[in-house]
Amino acid sequence: MQALRALRRSTIAALTFLAFSPLVHAEEPFVDLDVDEAFARAGKQKGLVILYFHDPDSTESKRMLRDTFRHEKVKAWIERHAVALLIDKSDKPTIARFGVTAFPRTSIFTADERLVHRIEGPQAYEDFLLAAETALMLLGKVNRPEGAAEENPIAWLVWANWLFTNDPGRVDEASESYFWCLDHGDEHMPGFRAQRLEFILERLSYLKQRSNVALDGLLSRRRDLEGRMRAGIASPRDAYDYTRFNYWLRDQYVTVNLFVEMASYEPPEHLAIRRALLAAQLIWIVDHRHHALVLDLAPCPIDLVRPEVDAYMAQVEAGRVDTMKRAAVINDAAAYYECLLHAGRGQDAEELLELVTDAFPTGRCYVAFINRTNRLLLYDLSRSVADGGLEKLSGRAKKVLERARAKIPTEDSGDLPSEAPKKGGGGQ
Repeated sequence: MQALRALRRSTIAALTFLAFSPLVHAEEPFVDLDVDEAFARAGKQKGLVILYFHDPDSTESKRMLRDTFRHEKVKAWIERHAVALLIDKSDKPTIARFGVTAFPRTSIFTADERLVHRIEGPQAYEDFLLAAETALMLLGKVNRPEGAAEENPIAWLVWANWLFTNDPGRVDEASESYFWCLDHGDEHMPGFRAQRLEFILERLSYLKQRSNVALDGLLSRRRDLEGRMRAGIASPRDAYDYTRFNYWLRDQYVTVNLFVEMASYEPPEHLAIRRALLAAQLIWIVDHRHHALVLDLAPCPIDLVRPEVDAYMAQVEAGRVDTMKRAAVINDAAAYYECLLHAGRGQDAEELLELVTDAFPTGRCYVAFINRTNRLLLYDLSRSVADGGLEKLSGRAKKVLERARAKIPTEDSGDLPSEAPKKGGGGQ
């Protein structure tokens, strides 16, 4: 009996130890340490400190926690290279210490509390790992990649970033390093170009103001992509990249002009390229009033929009809310709505309007459609759309729509244009 009691006491003691042991109690990949203890441990391990500032009431914050930090690859990386802490929004002293004003935020530090990378908002696990690898390289001295590092796109990206930030006199070398990432990154790390394209083009767009290497490199690569599209050998990814080059060169009209030109191309291999251009640059194409060309490629827009709405709603049901994706679905639908109205397909336009506003009953959603009817000078329809929304909305959303309705021109206000734009427009 005494032996049994002793066994019970030892078992309870062991369970108590496990319950309060920081490494067991914390949910991977986070540990139960305070901030100073985390930096001290990172110093001993020669690693990084990752602070994830979390708002338990934020859908985006919960998504980052679930889809990124709970991913097996992320957990494995943190176990090897970092000490990770989850900082709850309620931890006011720590929030104030690091100046956090929005959630989620992920900050990556060296052990001496030097911030090497900060991520605002949610980020996919692939992007997080790339940022983390970049931060890891900054633990050592940054040099031009040599030896085995010459084939490491992250090493080139770190080097380019270091030059960009620390040595403004070497803008040409920074540009060349960024171009190496664009041209060779996928050879050594599949998916690298797609993941970092936007960031690298943004940097090169800034450098082109001071570096002919950056400007000439952007223009020559754009010409190469355009040549592939004219020849009908470009992939949809090439077409998308072409639109991003034009965006950062501030030449979106170039994309629109090529889209219009390719409408006269007969070979079927150009059809997929034109569709990729349309998908990437729909708003600009419609803004330039190429309505008929849009409907030639997308004769039934609702068949394109409905799957996007359904996919977004499925994400919402799974607890993932992507406000940028929602805005993209709404804005694309509104652009198609303008095309349908311009073509005299009012019934189809009404069906599209109902689909999207039922899915997204917000003031901004209705305003997106009203802006399109205003462009066509269909002001009575603008008021009708607004009135329909006002019957459904309440609170702040209703106020947003009321303000938009008040700005619709009327005959009494004297704001009506004297002449409507010519039907078709945009060189059709």
